Amino acid sequence: MDKKKGVLDFESILSLAKRFAMQNMYDEAIHLYEIASKLNPDSLAIKMNIARLKELKARTEEKQFLALKDKFDEEKRKDDIDVGHLVGLAKFYFEKNENTKAIEQLEIAKLKNPYRYEIYSSLGRYYFKIGEWEQALKEIKEAIRLNPFDYELLEIQGRIYFELQNYKDSLFSFLDAYLLTLSQTQKNEKIQRMVRTLCVILDLKKEEIKEIYRHRIEELENAIDRLALKKDYLKKDKEKVIHQIFLKKTREEFRKENWLQLASEIRKIPIFKHFHDDEIFALSGIIKTINLKPESFLFKEGDTGFDVFLLKKGEVSLQKETPFGPQLLLSVMVGDMFGEMNFIDRTSRTADAYIPRETEIYLLPFANLEDMIEKNKELGASLYWSFWKSLSDKLRSSNEVLKTFFTEDMKREEKLLKKEEKRRSQKIKIEDKEKIGLFHEKGLSQGEIRLLATFSQEERYEGDSIIFREGEIGDKLYIILDGQVRISKFIPGIGEEALAILGRGEFFGEMSLIDGSPRSADAKAHIKGATILSIDKKTLNEILNMDPSASLQFLNLLTKMLTQRLKEINEKIVQWRCIVGVGA
Repeated sequence: MDKKKGVLDFESILSLAKRFAMQNMYDEAIHLYEIASKLNPDSLAIKMNIARLKELKARTEEKQFLALKDKFDEEKRKDDIDVGHLVGLAKFYFEKNENTKAIEQLEIAKLKNPYRYEIYSSLGRYYFKIGEWEQALKEIKEAIRLNPFDYELLEIQGRIYFELQNYKDSLFSFLDAYLLTLSQTQKNEKIQRMVRTLCVILDLKKEEIKEIYRHRIEELENAIDRLALKKDYLKKDKEKVIHQIFLKKTREEFRKENWLQLASEIRKIPIFKHFHDDEIFALSGIIKTINLKPESFLFKEGDTGFDVFLLKKGEVSLQKETPFGPQLLLSVMVGDMFGEMNFIDRTSRTADAYIPRETEIYLLPFANLEDMIEKNKELGASLYWSFWKSLSDKLRSSNEVLKTFFTEDMKREEKLLKKEEKRRSQKIKIEDKEKIGLFHEKGLSQGEIRLLATFSQEERYEGDSIIFREGEIGDKLYIILDGQVRISKFIPGIGEEALAILGRGEFFGEMSLIDGSPRSADAKAHIKGATILSIDKKTLNEILNMDPSASLQFLNLLTKMLTQRLKEINEKIVQWRCIVGVGA
């Protein structure tokens, strides 16, 4: 070193570089050798030392990187194991209805690894089950972002969007689910029904549907192409997350207490008296209570919505507008169900639900009900039995409304004109093959078909022959094998009024079997006569006590027919109101 100037000489630089290299301080050593190389650019030894140190530095950095990577992978492996345990524990808690603990495990799992879709899937399914749509959508969307190939999540997302009345995004979700289930016929058919319903709601033309379908295929292909993309980890404010967990625990504990209270209330409603306790508890888990202000509408005719309601307290009037003011179709009583017609046939509302005074109702969300029925056929059969009872009561009530359009004098006068008709029928024998063909047409299960074919009785009725009369006690259900049957009612001031003309495969007479009340209308063979299969109450009960899926299928068929008849009678009530005018 030149002590006078305080500057390192060439030899000192080389000596210091060697010491740095021996201490694995490669950057410092390389830097000094590069200085030395400038002082003596012709030195091959210095250039070789620089190359050697750069190679040693690269090897050392690679070893450090691999060691760090191994450490990171080990920590990640441990976190993944922990997350698996937490998700499994959450599932265990959910099954025990200890939902607070389940949510806590899943929120902690997010902190461990925020990119495991099962965490968001479990949370989303839970919030969906209890009807917290916004929270459910947030979790489900994140689960789908991480795994866009789970058709069940896409289906749930579609149902959430439906409840939020976002029908366009609901259609997209169901179409994506449809594309992922093309090889699964039964599941695909259910999704197809929702796609068709949404296309009708959105009033889409054929070309528009094709374009949307093409776009969803492209999106699915893009999702497949993005499989290898890396995800950036996000920093989280852990104190904030822990605070959110505490708030969710508090809300859950409060909700569980309300759930038990609600289950106690639902158990007292007559239309659910046939439910088992576990079914009541499950149903209570999705029910919400809604308060409605006086002189408001819960829904209007033409609205889209498949939710089902029960009146808790207050008053609801189901009515239709006419040029002469609203025509009352039904005054809903406390404990009565309404809205089920649209759940059954998936069409828009056919009447207004007017709220005259302060009212409280129970809401059974469509998405939750559909999901519950899909997963629990036995509960589904119980629920459809309630639909059957509710529709039968409404149909009887609507039949009576028809009598209100005329004066008492007219009624007394018409009693003298009513003819006493006779039954003109004969017992016949139909081959089981022909009956089985009819039941296959209705989509019934093999077990139902065997029972119906074996125990049904056949009769041939002449044209205009009475099958049963209004006011008689009913002990049979009837199915039309061929010909037509006229369901009619004697209306004072009018005479016989046809309420429905039924054809092959249609059921009638079922209302008296469910409520034990007398027949609410006449049933007659139409002009050319009819061949009828009759089923007694014992056989019907055997069908309903069969496999839950078969029972549900049969009840679904019955309720669809009742829904259609009720709509037709309500339209007739409106027509008569228009004929009678203001004085009605």
